This record gives sequence, C-alpha cells and structure tokens, in this order.
Amino acid sequence: MFREVSLAPPLASAERGVVLPIDVNATHVVYPAGNNVVLRSLDDRNELFIFTRHGSAAVTAVRFAPSGAYVASGDASGKVRVWSTKGERLEKKELNLFPGSKITDIAWDPDSQRLAVSGGGANQATCILAETGNTVGQISHHSKRINSVHYKPSRPFRVATAGEDFVVATSAGPPFKFEKSEQCHQNFANAARYSPDGATLVSCGSDSRVFQYDPKTGGMEKELCVMPSDSKCSLWALSWLSATSFALACGDKTLRIFDVAQSALTQTIKLGDKIDDMPLGLGCAADKADGPLVTLTLSGSLRFFNRDTGAELFSWDGVQGCAVASVATAPDASFAYFGGLCGSLCKMEPSNGAVVARTFLKSPIIRVTVSSGGCVQATCKDQTVRLWDLELQGERKVDYKQYGFAVSSCNVTSSDGRQMLMVVTKQKKLVAIDVAQASVAAASDLGGVPAGAEVTALAGLSVAGQGAKVAVALRPDETSNRSEMHVTPRSVVLFDALTGKRVGEIDAAASKGNITAMDFSTMPDGKVILAVGDDAKNVRAVSLHSWDGKVEGEVAGRSVDWTGFHTSKITALQWLSNADGLLLASGSLDRTLKVWKLEKPSPVFEVTDVHKEGVLAATATQGAAKGPLLLTGGGDGCVKTFELC
Repeated sequence: MFREVSLAPPLASAERGVVLPIDVNATHVVYPAGNNVVLRSLDDRNELFIFTRHGSAAVTAVRFAPSGAYVASGDASGKVRVWSTKGERLEKKELNLFPGSKITDIAWDPDSQRLAVSGGGANQATCILAETGNTVGQISHHSKRINSVHYKPSRPFRVATAGEDFVVATSAGPPFKFEKSEQCHQNFANAARYSPDGATLVSCGSDSRVFQYDPKTGGMEKELCVMPSDSKCSLWALSWLSATSFALACGDKTLRIFDVAQSALTQTIKLGDKIDDMPLGLGCAADKADGPLVTLTLSGSLRFFNRDTGAELFSWDGVQGCAVASVATAPDASFAYFGGLCGSLCKMEPSNGAVVARTFLKSPIIRVTVSSGGCVQATCKDQTVRLWDLELQGERKVDYKQYGFAVSSCNVTSSDGRQMLMVVTKQKKLVAIDVAQASVAAASDLGGVPAGAEVTALAGLSVAGQGAKVAVALRPDETSNRSEMHVTPRSVVLFDALTGKRVGEIDAAASKGNITAMDFSTMPDGKVILAVGDDAKNVRAVSLHSWDGKVEGEVAGRSVDWTGFHTSKITALQWLSNADGLLLASGSLDRTLKVWKLEKPSPVFEVTDVHKEGVLAATATQGAAKGPLLLTGGGDGCVKTFELC
C-alpha cells in the first residue's frame, strides 16, 4: 500500500492588507499561497486542503461565506471561484469579473447569497449573486484602485470601499448605487470594515490614521487616536474582534487592539524587531470570544495569538513560496531539507510536515544534499556551495566561480574516507569539494568529452575498494556538428570522481531523449544499478557488472525499460526498498508519481495529481513505521510525504 502521510503547504502570500478569514465556528482558516488556496484546521495541523483550480494565476483574495459552507477566492487574472468547504470541495461557480485586473478584495452578504468584489483597475468593483453571477449593483466614485470592500452585516445593507485615492465610500442597496464618500485619509485607505453588529464603520490607511463613520450614511464621525504621535507607520489591515473592539496590523511590527466603546487603546502586541516580523494581514472570528487572532508577517509566517492576553499560541510556516527544486534527508531520517528556486532552504519534520527552521539565500538553489556525516549542502546558481550543520547553523561558503556554472551535484565518499560534494558544470568541469574542510579538493575536465556536448544530469556512488565514480548524462549541443562527438548522442558516461578520468560509456543507458534524472543504488547481490529518466517520458534501469562501464542488459530475466507510462518529462528518480525488495519511484511533469518493481512491466503503485505543476524532486528515507518514506517537492511549493507499507 502507498499512502500519503503528510502535506506541507506552500508559504502564504505576503501581500499588504491580506485578510485571513476564520470560519464561523473558529475551526478553520483559509489563506492564499501563490496560485493556490490553503484551507487548514486550527485544531489539527495535519488536516488541510489545497484548492488548485486557479491555474497559474496568483490568488489575491479569499473569503469564507458567513455560513461556512463556501469559500470565494479571487486571483490576478480577474476571476472569482466559489467552492465548497465540505466533502469533495467541488467548485460551484467560476466568475470572470475583471479580465486582466487582479481581484483585490471580496465580501459576502450575511445570507451567503451575494458577493461584493473589487478589482485592480480604477473604480472597479461590483456586487453579484454568488449563484448566478448576475449583477446587483455597481460600486463607483473611486478614481484609483479599490483596496478594500466590505458588506454591512445588518439592514439597511451597505457596501463600504476604501481606495488608493484616499477615499472611503459607501453604496446603498441592493441594487447598490453610490451614496456618500469621504476623503479623510492623507494616503492610501487600506481597509474599511463594519463591526459584526453593523453599528460601526472604521477605516485605516497608510497615513497612520483611523476614522469612524456613521454606518448608515457613510459620513465621518470622528478620528480614533490609535497610534501615538511619535509613531507614524502604515496600517495595513483591520479586523473586528467583537462588536466594540478591533485589531490593526501596523507597520511598526505591532498589532494594536482598540476598544471603540472606551475610545482607548487596550493592548499592543510586539511581534519582533526584524523586518520579517512586520504584519501585513489579519484575521479573527468575531463571533467566537475564545477564537485566536491570526496575523500574516512579511516572512510568510502565520502567527496565532490569544486575543485577551496577547500571548503567542503557535505559528505556521509554509515550505516554499516558489517551486521546490530539490529535497534531501538527514542520515537518521529525522528531518528533511528542501531548497527552492527563490533561494529558500528549510528543515521539515517528514511525519507531520512542520517546518522547524529556515534560511534564505540570495541565489536560487539547484540542489540540496546531505552527507553521511550530517552536513547539509546547497549548490546555488551564484557559483557557490553553502554548508551547514543539521540545525542549519554555522554556515560556510565555498566559491567555485572559476570552474563555471553548476548543472547538478551529488555526494560521494573518496577512497580515503573523505566526504565529497561533486559539482558538474556547464563548462564540463568536475569539481570535488571537501565537505569537512569546506574547500575545493580537486577540479578536472571531464575526460574525453568534446566541445559539442552538454551536461544534463549527474549521479554518484561509492563502492568499497573501487573508489568514487560519477555518471554524467550528455547531449549534443544543438548548434554543434554531432560527428565531432566521441560519445553516443544523449548518453551516460562514467568518470572517476577525483580525477575526471573517463572510465567508460554505459551503452544501455543511452536514450532517444535528453536524460533529465538519474539515481544509483546497490542490489542485494552487490551489483550497482542505475536508473535513468529522460524528456521523452522513458524510465529504465541498467545493471552494471563493475565500474569499468560494462553493462548487463537484463535484470532478473527482464529488460527493465518502462516506456509509455508517463506523459511528460521525467524530473525525479529515487530508489527505495521494503520487504518486497528494491523499488524505483519516478516523478514527472505530468503530476504523477509511479513506483516500479524490477520484475514488473508496469507500475506497482501510482499516485495522480501529486503536485499541481509537476513533481520536481524526490528523496526516500526509512520511516519509523512499516516501510520507507518517500518525499516529493513540486512546482506548487508543496512537499508531500508518502509511506510505502
């Protein structure tokens, strides 16, 4: 059996004024994460759902219906999707409201029947029926983008909007039409929100000011003295905690709670001193006095606080805010490490998907590896390798700029027992980095490889008594004369790791497509086996007699060549073993994960829709339960853990 153990969601989208809706029962929170929407339980961190129907468009606004049965989510393409929070979470309606302009805010009416939606263009906002999409009024009287829209929860119904023209306006309906506007702010009006009972309307802005309005007429009543005179910062978001008190997300890295009835600031929660601690969004279940106050910080973390004491309850970190490029595990299988194209490296517990440490680099990460001695290594596009201990502490840096730009990297052990990180570059250099010394131990040209070849993949393995070797996948340069190549087009060549000397070509691994993934393993009888995947959708396994490059064409009496099962490029290969023997997992841009057994002509396990934008990386570790754990990372920024029972 092959089952999903945990799902680590992507990093929340850090946008100013993000609303973090908590449902009516204060049991779930929903928030945007790149081009996905994450629905997550507040009671069980492993209970979560990722809504992926927004395609490649970034999600910019999300709201729970007052009933809690539906969510409306809007994206950068101007579409709003209404979907169920129960059962199979099916999409109910797709509404293309503002083509080409992003949705900035969404509000439901108290009956969960109407939506008020604001868009990214000047004076773009509308009110519609959620069931049909029919218009029930237009919002006007803004000359610039509308940042916030909110539905008055009691009769007579009103819709309040706040915009970048410094204006807070109200519209009466339905059908809704303009009623009144006030230009009290001296900078962007970032949020306008009615209290839960509809008795008060309050706005906040980038001018550090807060105003109270008559909820029926929209006329300004007074300015609320929330911020001290010596503190001038933007107020990004506003959320009501009860009928008389609200919280503000402030640019000075604080949350401030103000009581309207007392006309006094009752609490200030300091989030930290770093720029990443700045709060950009807020959320709270106003109907639940014991519900938490949640804020989204600039780092993408969701932090939860007790609204009465201000004590921090817990926090959530996503895995990546970008595609997960590489995955690796600690030698004792206790933690996993993930590197992203945005330069983020994080440490995660595979059993529950909890991110426990993170560091940000200034360069995209190509490959993450962990040596058997417990050193975490990240090969980066800025021609450096960064090294840490297993806690991501004690960073060291190795520069290999003189050898070119890295294609891939892998770990091997030299004949004298040293842990080496092998880096192969586009310039066909093989660089050996001594992990303990954090220095380049050797660098050589790939022997026998002509100028008309390009490196596409790398894999390494160490065998006692035979030293360390690396397999390098090559393809012909499309601009070169192929007759000049002294290797088979799209081939795999074996090299000595430290000298770069060519050992031999692995003929049976040659492919019609460009080789995109490789992984070595050792069979129970001691033979070395190499898995190869390519952009022609093929997966094959080749058993090697010895390190001289001689190849045995069959394994267990069968030609191990799996063709026609994947429908897109192979991006990840990983060997793993259980009681049944040696297995191979393959991931592809077709979003599927397949597990193969050498004696079987077809997959023994298959999982579809693993990652929205394809499986990009995979690693395996022996779990504490019945079988090994397989971890995958994808273009959606998620990390999934599967158990093979």
